[in-house]
Amino acid sequence: MCDPDDKDCVETADIKACDAKGACVTGNPGVCEDQPVWDPCADKACGDGCNVCAPDDEDCAETDVIKACDAQGQCVPETPDLCEPSSYDPCAGKDVCDFCTICDPADPNCAETLVVKVCDESLQCVVGIPEVCEEPGWAPCEDKPCGEPCTQCDPNDPDCAEDAVIKACDGKGQCVPVSDELCESPATTRAAASPPATSAPSATPPTPTASRTPRSRSATRTCSASTSSPASASRPTTTARTRPAATTARSATPPIPTAPRT
Repeated sequence: MCDPDDKDCVETADIKACDAKGACVTGNPGVCEDQPVWDPCADKACGDGCNVCAPDDEDCAETDVIKACDAQGQCVPETPDLCEPSSYDPCAGKDVCDFCTICDPADPNCAETLVVKVCDESLQCVVGIPEVCEEPGWAPCEDKPCGEPCTQCDPNDPDCAEDAVIKACDGKGQCVPVSDELCESPATTRAAASPPATSAPSATPPTPTASRTPRSRSATRTCSASTSSPASASRPTTTARTRPAATTARSATPPIPTAPRT
C-alpha cells in the first residue's frame, strides 16, 4: 500500500497482492493465477476464525494477527465488536478526500492500521491511493467553440501567472494565441494562399481580318457618271487632254567609232 519512496508510510504486516480489478488487496501472491481462488470465509459466519493463506499453499506466509470473518465475508483482524452493529460512520460529516479512520476513536479495543485512509466519492473510508482524490486538470477550452477567448491559467489558481498574449480556443480544444487563420478550414486556407490562376496563351494564330480595298477614283467617277441625272447626261462630254508620251531622251554620249576593217 505504501510507496517505497515514502519514508513516512508504514506498511502493515499483511501480505498483499493485486486482484483481477487491479487493486492491492490482502491476499497471497497467487491471487491472480489460474487456479481456484482461496476464500477464507467461504461457508463461515461472522466472527468465525479464518486464515488469509490457503492451507495447501506453501508459498504463502500467514501473519500472527488473529483474524475472523466479518459481516461482509472478509477475513480481517478480529475485534470484540466485529459482528456487532456499529453506529460509527468514518465519513459522517466529512467531505470527499477528508482523512478518516476505520476504528471509532472512542473504541479503545480497535487497533487502527497505519495505512492512510480517506473518504471517497461515496463517502466510504478507503485506502488513500492517488486516484481517489485526484483533482481534474484545468481545461481552458472545455465546452467552448472555436474563437472563444481563453486563459492558460485556472482563474482559481493563485500560483499561475498568465502572460499578456491574447488567446482563443482553436477547433481542437486547445488554448492558443489568436491569429487570423485560427478558425478557418484547411480548404479555405489553401485557397487563400494559392496564387490566382493565369490563362495560358492560345496556340491558335489570330484570324486575319479582311482589309478594305480603296476605291479607284476612276471607278468612282464612272459610277457617278452612270448615275448622274438626265440633265447632266445631255451636256456634251469634253475629251480630256492627253499628255504626249514621253520621248526617249537623247544620249549625250557620242558614239564610239569602230576600227575599219583591213
